[in-house]
Amino acid sequence: MMKSFKRSLLCGALALPLFSQRPAFDPRSMIVVGDGIAAGMNDFALRETYQKLAFPALVAAQLNTAMELPLIEAPGLGSVPGFPVLPVRVPGPGQTTVRTQFPPPLFVQNLSVPGAKLTDVLTRKPGWPLVQPNDPQQTLTNMILGYPALILGNDKPLWTAADYAEQMAPTFVVVSLGYSEFLDAAATGDIRLLPDLAAAKTNMTLILKRMKDTQAKVIVLNAPDPLDTAFFTTLSGATNIVGATAAQLQRVFGLKSDDVLTVQGVTSAARMLRQGAITTLPAGSVISGSAAAAISASVKAYNAMIATAVQDQNLKSYDLNALLRGLRVNGLTIGNNVYTADYLGGLYTLSGFYPGNTVHALIANGIISTLNSTYGTSYLTVNVTTAAGNDPATRFISPQSRRPVGPIEVSR
Repeated sequence: MMKSFKRSLLCGALALPLFSQRPAFDPRSMIVVGDGIAAGMNDFALRETYQKLAFPALVAAQLNTAMELPLIEAPGLGSVPGFPVLPVRVPGPGQTTVRTQFPPPLFVQNLSVPGAKLTDVLTRKPGWPLVQPNDPQQTLTNMILGYPALILGNDKPLWTAADYAEQMAPTFVVVSLGYSEFLDAAATGDIRLLPDLAAAKTNMTLILKRMKDTQAKVIVLNAPDPLDTAFFTTLSGATNIVGATAAQLQRVFGLKSDDVLTVQGVTSAARMLRQGAITTLPAGSVISGSAAAAISASVKAYNAMIATAVQDQNLKSYDLNALLRGLRVNGLTIGNNVYTADYLGGLYTLSGFYPGNTVHALIANGIISTLNSTYGTSYLTVNVTTAAGNDPATRFISPQSRRPVGPIEVSR
């Protein structure tokens, strides 16, 4: 009896290391399902220069694996909430084939579509006509998910982003969704446009289950808060840009202390103050403090939902929200430069909503660090200093240019 017990104990001890070994990680077939940030959306459009330096491409390079991209010729395609939506013109000025590679690759691996919401990932397929002047979202979907299938014949399958990911037989999937759900509400201050949490939960759960069922390793990024981006500036934060104090802005433009200025609000206020021609700020310039608080609360609830869905599916996550929140609060110091999430602060491109190359390097490093800690791998991270040096978003930043403009005299 005692010998039998000892034998069982010994067998259990020998087996323990096998059960405690970390699961193997295979990056050979990497797929990304996401929206604008994962796609590499930049100033006001999706284009090749930024796509190649967005976090999916950076992660793939460090993992030494392929990442075929749906590269778009400059000046790009797409639109950004909070700015006028122009009819789609494809080919546009300076474009020939629109997709830079011709003939295009048969398949791509970054399936992220700017503006895509959870329902789009599950239901929106490419469809004729290839270019839809009054529907930039569908045109982008066609160019990313349906090209070249749409032009090869009616017998070629057309997939949603979720379908496409499954068909690629991935070994590693990054899911980065949710940001687009909040951009319309944030850009307009209309909280009626905030997502329905119950519907979002159903859709997110289904997406994650479908990705898990491919047997791939899955990392899920949560949703950033748009109020943490450079699209929004507090009255006190606007001083360095417009040259007036928060109190002056309140008095001159009839603002409340907790109001938040959009990109249009900051640029309009700066122009008026410098020209000395004070009028009412144009529509879309100001988001009330109560609307801003409601948007942030909705993002928090949404991310709690994502965390639960990730836990239920036993997947891994990376806290993108925390990264961008930290950059909003603390900025980023590299050498003699201090980059901030303020408008023209060096971390975001001109639209304010989409980060530049430097932030994409930070996101890539967060994902890589998560892989290393989870699977015992030792992938190297991206050199953030190099990324900042090659980032057009930092072009306005220098130790000298970051000195405050200082308050100016206003008569109104």
